[in-house]
Amino acid sequence: MEISRWGFDKISRISDRYRHLRDFLADVLEGERTLIKDQKGKEQPAPAFEIASDVERIEWSTRLTGVRAADRPVVVFKALAPFFEAGFCLREAETNELTLESMFLFGRVFLPPAKEAPVVDLPLPALESGTVFRGRSSAVLRVFKLEGLAQLHQASTFAFSPEKGIVYLLVCGRPHPWQLTAIEKAHLAVTNMIHPGARL
Repeated sequence: MEISRWGFDKISRISDRYRHLRDFLADVLEGERTLIKDQKGKEQPAPAFEIASDVERIEWSTRLTGVRAADRPVVVFKALAPFFEAGFCLREAETNELTLESMFLFGRVFLPPAKEAPVVDLPLPALESGTVFRGRSSAVLRVFKLEGLAQLHQASTFAFSPEKGIVYLLVCGRPHPWQLTAIEKAHLAVTNMIHPGARL
């Protein structure tokens, strides 16, 4: 697995035409006000969330029996929630638009309403199999209207494509050496689960 640096700061702000994403995120955070700034602009403490470190265990703890191949990427993505502070699973349409399939935040998974997946304005580099891109989280959080999450401002965001047309963005707040280990293990586990028998 190759990890490349990429300027996530080049990600543009969300435009008005992506109202559904803003509405969805507003609904997600409505019951999670401790995650963002309060009315007076003070930072709230991080919620009680203890990040799990044994990323490789998702391979034996995630049940994929009977799961259609097309649904595997989203099911596997949700299994990553205990191991990263935040994550976003995006699907690329034939029109090159990205839609939000699923997201998690401090261990809680959120799904957009069926058939109403919000469109995300997120220019990404070409994600080739086996390549992971790393960038600053600030721009990614801004796109998803989560800039109030002060505890993630120093985190890194990693992007990779576990399958054609699917993109995972994982926000990792671990210190640098442990970040790379966690991402490498997650990438290997995800690849093995979505494409059994495939090795990098």
